[in-house]
Amino acid sequence: MDNQRTVKSHTTDKSEINPYFIVILLLSVAVYFLAPHSDDYSNYQRSFNYGASSRIEPTFLLFTSITKFIGSGVIILYLLYSIIAVPIKLKAIKELSPYFAYSLILYVAYFFLLHEVTQIRASVAVAFFLFSIKPLYDRSFKQFIFLTFCAVLFHYSAFMLIPLWFIKPQKLNKAFYLVLIPISYIIAGSGLSLTYLISFVPIPEIQILLEHHSYAMEQGIGDKINIYNLLQLFRCIICGILILLSDKIVVKNKYAFILLKLYTISVVTVVLFHDLPVVSFRISEFLGVVEVLVLPFLLYFFKQKIIVFSPFVLLFLYHSLYNLNLLNIF
Repeated sequence: MDNQRTVKSHTTDKSEINPYFIVILLLSVAVYFLAPHSDDYSNYQRSFNYGASSRIEPTFLLFTSITKFIGSGVIILYLLYSIIAVPIKLKAIKELSPYFAYSLILYVAYFFLLHEVTQIRASVAVAFFLFSIKPLYDRSFKQFIFLTFCAVLFHYSAFMLIPLWFIKPQKLNKAFYLVLIPISYIIAGSGLSLTYLISFVPIPEIQILLEHHSYAMEQGIGDKINIYNLLQLFRCIICGILILLSDKIVVKNKYAFILLKLYTISVVTVVLFHDLPVVSFRISEFLGVVEVLVLPFLLYFFKQKIIVFSPFVLLFLYHSLYNLNLLNIF
């Protein structure tokens, strides 16, 4: 009887793993066909062919060498990053999300296109960040630092994760986090800037990037941030609603407080650092990946979950395709 139970349990576990492999395979195929149409593909092509700058992380140099050794092109480099990032993200989402299927759909509609298809180095760093949320909640410092170190190896911007250790994961001051959003807009509207704080970060690579992008903005080169765009305002509203409902949500999902804090920080960062888009986008897009975990919290309060969630998915899918210039391939 015990042997039969063992065999049955083993069979069940094996069947549960199969969908993950299918999802990873499908997403890898998507990377193969979509990546050549992304904005950053030509940049990675140049780095691949002519050598990367000294600011590029060592993992990129390693993966480039591996890809060239096997005699393949830059698209294989994309696939190498994706087969590392996607499984880690799926596992983290499975552990943290209240509704895995809905979180997966939202991830594919937005962050998959942003990261796996475009920002491939940041993609793996973000994967390790997602995986570090559980140790952050459990107050496992060694695991958190190890995962942060792994993230830094793939993208130097992951240094921003270190201060997150000081966030209390099991408490949420509603009043404080609710007023953060309007206060950030008041600061931005008054003409004040927090960008100068970046100049005190004692990391040479960050200082070089800061100087480069500051000069670009002075010359009128680069993207400007509209802090009143539809998606940003939508996020502000959703963030406020979820904070107000947080006491009910945390009963169902113990990670709710820490996830909502991270989400609020990502939303506020867009506004506070709007005068330096590279900082604003990097921090907000890095921490903002928790959106795939946070938005499904709304489904706790609705029976018709597909009807409620579909507009979110369509909004994010259109936004990502439009901003990444991928609409022209369809």
